[in-house]
Amino acid sequence: MKLDALVFITPGRLTIVTAADWDEAIRKEFGHGLQIIPQAEVTTLLEQPENRWLCAKYLGVEMETSRPLDELVGQSQAHLGEVLSG
Repeated sequence: MKLDALVFITPGRLTIVTAADWDEAIRKEFGHGLQIIPQAEVTTLLEQPENRWLCAKYLGVEMETSRPLDELVGQSQAHLGEVLSG
């Protein structure tokens, strides 16, 4: 399988023109395409019942509808820090 795209998840708003400029710059310098995904889209996908296993397995967050959002965010940030620090 050939992988030829860089995936970038951004928390900020991005115009189509800026995204196209970034894609062109990445293609010229590295020879790969750029796929930009808004962070809100990732969050929405992870909240769907069929994807909750991803939260448990990779983020250490058990998704329960009755848990406060602040608790879930804190738990996922702590787990992400553990993952990034090795």
